[in-house]
Formats: sequence, C-alpha cells, structure tokens
Amino acid sequence: MEFFGILFLAVIVEGISWWGQEIIKTKKIPWNSLVDIVFGVALCIGTHTDLFAMVGVPVEWPYVGQVLTGLLVSRGSDYLKALTSKLTSKIGGNTEKAGADGTAAGKEGKSE
Repeated sequence: MEFFGILFLAVIVEGISWWGQEIIKTKKIPWNSLVDIVFGVALCIGTHTDLFAMVGVPVEWPYVGQVLTGLLVSRGSDYLKALTSKLTSKIGGNTEKAGADGTAAGKEGKSE
C-alpha cells in the first residue's frame, strides 16, 4: 500500500472518530455534517470518483472506494487543501504553515 493510501485511510478514521465523539459528547446528531456526508458520498458515487484507486490502493468491494472518497470529500476542501499543503511543505522542506491558523483541520476549529 502506498503512503498516500495509508494517509487517506488515517483521515477517514479520524473523520469518523470525530463525528462519533461529537454525537457522544453532545448527544445530538450533527445534521450539517450528516448532510455533508450524504452529498459527498452521492457525488463520488455519481461521478465514479475513487481516490483510493487513483493512488493505487486496492479495494475489494464495489463502491467502497467511492464511499470512502465521499467521506474524504465531505470533510471539506479546506481540510484536504491544508493536509496536502502540509504534506507538500514537509516533503519539500518548506516550513510554511498550511493554513492561516496553522492547523490542518478545517471543521474541528469551528463551533457548531
């Protein structure tokens, strides 16, 4: 498995964990996140977008790669941009921060 494949899986696990913690902590379903998930997954299935196949991570079951890609997409473009910026700066030796606040997560810092 490629480095980016492991990275994408880690982001998926982190996202699901964050949503689970929010539900347990607030005892409410974060509806805005649920809507993001539904649209992200539907968009990726509808367009046959599978980020895991693009980076060479084999997925055994049909649609799983598209659903997981939808989960990544639902985390938001800011999240993915900050993550790739940080990775690029680490690989290239650049010490420039990814976001204005220096975090890689776009949704975690926002209040709901």
